[in-house]
Amino acid sequence: MLPADDVRNKFGAVLVARGSEITDVLKERIINFARYGNIVEPIKVLERRMPEKEN
Repeated sequence: MLPADDVRNKFGAVLVARGSEITDVLKERIINFARYGNIVEPIKVLERRMPEKEN
């Protein structure tokens, strides 16, 4: 997944830049920030799709 926009905390600081790869570890960190209301939501993400194989 890639964030469509910068992921920011409630003070405006960029935590994850737009287009950065969101790994499983980073995803858990974002979730932890969100639990305490420290993330500006919603977070819009883009999902990479693998090209379909030709038969």
